[in-house]
Amino acid sequence: MAAILVGPGARRCLAGVRNGDFMVKVMKAELSQLVQERKCETTTTTKNFNGLHVVAPLHNVSNPFASEAAESMSVEDAERLLSLLTLKVRGSDPAVLDSYTQFMRRAATVLNLDVSGKVILPMHLEKRTLLKSPHIFKKHRYQYELRTHARMLQVRELTGDTSDIFLEYIQRNIPEGVSMSVEQTELEPVPEYIKNLKVIDK
Repeated sequence: MAAILVGPGARRCLAGVRNGDFMVKVMKAELSQLVQERKCETTTTTKNFNGLHVVAPLHNVSNPFASEAAESMSVEDAERLLSLLTLKVRGSDPAVLDSYTQFMRRAATVLNLDVSGKVILPMHLEKRTLLKSPHIFKKHRYQYELRTHARMLQVRELTGDTSDIFLEYIQRNIPEGVSMSVEQTELEPVPEYIKNLKVIDK
């Protein structure tokens, strides 16, 4: 009996389907540890600017103009806001894709994110024809199929820091043979030239 080799990511996803409550506890512990790691790695300080949460770089205290530069920070340095985060995963094994999408939905639920249901995308089919014999019998051929299955999830209304933590966590646990593509729709503030427009009544 031949043994089936399963990578750690696929093994973890398949185990998470069976052990639901235990997997949620493990996710909460790992996500909190990931947040602590990101806090330790950052070398910036946070500061409130007109009610917005912005990130101010560390500056020299001896410089008297440093505080003025921090006060004149633009809105571009404010925290990023994403209206939509689209995740597409592709692979040759539909069972691994289904378990991994369930893993991603559980991780989003732990982070209290608004996540959609699993969307099954059309399968991509590629056929390749090869000769049976290298020299003669041209009509005798083999035909092989490469089937690529795809799944999609959408997460709505989240911040940039939350999306970074969520993406880093699910990419750490991605199974072998699965590729992921991410599309982000970011919200931007209204430009100043539109804010300063004046309505002229005729």
